[in-house]
Amino acid sequence: MEKQSLILIGIIIIIAIAFGGYFVYKDFTTKTQSPIINQINPTPSSSGFSASPPSGAAPLVVQFNRNSIACASDINIDYGDGTSCTTANPDNSEHCSVFTHTYKKPGTYTAKAYCYMSPYHEVGNTIVTVTATPLPTNQPVNLKTYTNSQYGFSFQYPASLNSSFATFQQQPSAIISATGSLNIDDKGCYRLDIQGFESNGTVNGIPFCESSGGSPGAGQLYSSYYYTTKHGGNYITLTYIVHTPNGCDAYKGSANYQSCVDFFNNINTIVLQPIRDSAATLTFTK
Repeated sequence: MEKQSLILIGIIIIIAIAFGGYFVYKDFTTKTQSPIINQINPTPSSSGFSASPPSGAAPLVVQFNRNSIACASDINIDYGDGTSCTTANPDNSEHCSVFTHTYKKPGTYTAKAYCYMSPYHEVGNTIVTVTATPLPTNQPVNLKTYTNSQYGFSFQYPASLNSSFATFQQQPSAIISATGSLNIDDKGCYRLDIQGFESNGTVNGIPFCESSGGSPGAGQLYSSYYYTTKHGGNYITLTYIVHTPNGCDAYKGSANYQSCVDFFNNINTIVLQPIRDSAATLTFTK
């Protein structure tokens, strides 16, 4: 009987030690492990990382502000457009020296900041919204009129082409050439001094010969567009001379580069169509 009592007491002591150890361990892990985990993997907060401006038209230059972000190691920024930078400047990465980035295409991007401390973790994020660069409207805001009372005709033309990359070198005008003039070739087109383009067609019911060519020089391009029609025994040539850059290489590395590329991608809308619309306004009074 005494032996059985001793065995029972031993079992109770073992159970008590086991449960006591469990509660001590649970209390230890609750008070020590959670703060450590939170310290290593803090919850990302957008309040400590912001973009200025947060939105705008492409190309958009954004300054990222770290504000209250404290990072004991190097910082990496993932811009959200497939590119990133780091203060450590490892191979194949942009150096985050001024924390600026140019977004070239429209879209909504989530930029994220990371600390390189072990383990690598996110410490902030912010949204950048980039809209498309607005293209000039096809309808000019201000129209001017060219009138030739002697030969009895007039036409309207836009006061400007609504683009910083294209301007009229001089106000559009008209050239009068008599039948047989050397100014007119055998197709009825105004003769070009340089190699160019010629095409016969009808604009607003008027038969025109369109000829055009360009003269490059010092990064600039002077393009001449001629619309020639025959009326009353004379050739009337509507003349438009447009000044543009000769490509976009001069703008590489600047905020204007993408705007220049967009201009040349849309030159038909920005330059050629307004000129054609102008030719369509030709009217005769004689």
